[in-house]
Amino acid sequence: NSASSSGKANVSDIRMVNLNFVSELTVKKEAGSSQLTPPQPLNTEKLNTRAKQNIDERQRLAAAISAGVSHDGIRLFLAIRKTIDDVTWQGKNIIVMNQVTIVPPYRPENCKGKSDSDASVLHVRKIVEKHLRDQQKQSQGTRQTSPTQPSTKA
Repeated sequence: NSASSSGKANVSDIRMVNLNFVSELTVKKEAGSSQLTPPQPLNTEKLNTRAKQNIDERQRLAAAISAGVSHDGIRLFLAIRKTIDDVTWQGKNIIVMNQVTIVPPYRPENCKGKSDSDASVLHVRKIVEKHLRDQQKQSQGTRQTSPTQPSTKA
């Protein structure tokens, strides 16, 4: 019995391999029957719910793209979604927890709520600020390693 890579004993790691890409297979060691643990039954209802949620989210994202939302807006939406589940689109605006609206150009000062001192507005502004810092660091790192531009490092 081996635990999964998560360290939990009651779950298993399952790896799927597309056999169309396998040209040769060598068995190094046959697994003994004592090592085999039957896989846990799949909760198909949970899987179907997760699949439906992912499809719905992709459709909302596609609708936002077709509504003309900028790449910056989409990246911010996805960054907020990593922290807060309750994020939706209303036209080009990002709606967070039905309490905070972020309008283009998606800067901290574009986060509006019932009041600017509202805890949810302040929290979302911090997420936006962190996202912008991360984007700036990422773009600076890309420019420094770009082969077409000279390096600024000495």
